Amino acid sequence: MSAPIYTVEKITSEGVQVRYENDSWAILPVTEKMEAVDVDDLAFQYAPKEFTAPSFLTVGMQREAVKRPEPEAESESEDDGGD
Repeated sequence: MSAPIYTVEKITSEGVQVRYENDSWAILPVTEKMEAVDVDDLAFQYAPKEFTAPSFLTVGMQREAVKRPEPEAESESEDDGGD
């Protein structure tokens, strides 16, 4: 697979809007201190990828966006191995 090619379309206070070869786009959260290699890495991370959606998702489905619950901590054994 070749590296995705992107074109910078806008530079705003929200970030840099880029468009990829397949016409998808992303807003990259850049900072003033980033170097070109950093921006290229962000563009690579945000680049379109091929995924297979989970079977429970369907087009038109509405779901509530909620924070994932924290995993329950394992309780330590009350037996300290003493007498």
